Amino acid sequence: MITIRPPRNPAEVRLIEVLQRQIWGMDDLAITPYNTLHALEHAGGLLLLAFDGEHPIGFTFGFPGYRGGKSIFWSHMTGVLPEYQRQGIGRKIKFAQRQHVMERGYTAAGWTFDPLRQKNAVFNIAALGAVCRQLHIELYGEMSDGINAGLVSDRFEVEWPLTHPHVEKLSNSGQPAFARSVPSEFYVLRVANGEPLLLNYDYTLPEAAIELPAEVDQMRQKSPEKVRRWYHALREAIIPLFDAGYWVDQICLSPDVFAYILRRDKAWYLYVLETAAGTFYTGIATDVEKRLKQHNTGKGAKYTSLRRPVKVVAVWETFGRSKATQLEYAFKQLSRSQKIRMVASHETFLGAKRVQ
Repeated sequence: MITIRPPRNPAEVRLIEVLQRQIWGMDDLAITPYNTLHALEHAGGLLLLAFDGEHPIGFTFGFPGYRGGKSIFWSHMTGVLPEYQRQGIGRKIKFAQRQHVMERGYTAAGWTFDPLRQKNAVFNIAALGAVCRQLHIELYGEMSDGINAGLVSDRFEVEWPLTHPHVEKLSNSGQPAFARSVPSEFYVLRVANGEPLLLNYDYTLPEAAIELPAEVDQMRQKSPEKVRRWYHALREAIIPLFDAGYWVDQICLSPDVFAYILRRDKAWYLYVLETAAGTFYTGIATDVEKRLKQHNTGKGAKYTSLRRPVKVVAVWETFGRSKATQLEYAFKQLSRSQKIRMVASHETFLGAKRVQ
């Protein structure tokens, strides 16, 4: 019988050291050691162990984090012994973690994974319902463990929306959710005789697709240079998509195709108004012209209704309301002199493109 629970004593915390070596072949410099694990747990982190009877077979651990302007639970490491993999145990460990951290008040968790590993992609995106909006280039630098030695350490950073209905459905179903076939015009990157082929893409389309080779694990041993070419091709294909507001939320998997499916958030705008009093007012909207009319007719905000007329002096484009809200908060934290400089400079602001 498989059970999942927190360690009950220091000796069980040490089991996580042992499991790291057994699962990934990590050396002493690469593993997270007992004293760090103990400190993380004591300071508010969460450690979970999976047992088959009395035999430890897997674990996960994480700690409080702060990403994108909000508190999340950062899940640093999750693993299952090789002989117990592909039995749904990793999924059970993660959903047990979800339950524990939701009880602590978290609504989101995050972690990173290697985007070229198909089984990790299927696990994180299709089985758990995590989404990805960011690729980190060489996140860990040169690595020396048994799996990653000598390879590129590019990583997807995912967010797991713990309370989302899709995640709740996956927690009950026990089955991963895959996308159906993808129209050819959605592809940005395809596999052509084992090599990456970048395609022209229409950035007005609502979805995009990134195809990757299914046999990367075998390729790592036989042709590491080809694997590096794939990492670089993925960078070229997906970073512009992320910058344009697309994000990964599905996997297409068939005997012939392994692809990430991305969809696009709605465009939102951070706008800055100058009032008749010479002061600034900042807001967010999907239609700035409509919002400007509301402000100038006294229907926008109490502050602007008392200082009409107002005019737009700067607009930045981003994608998704949450990102726009983060930009607005950040702009409001600037001093007046900093705001004046940003308005005059026509520069990007925290990655958002200046459009007016």
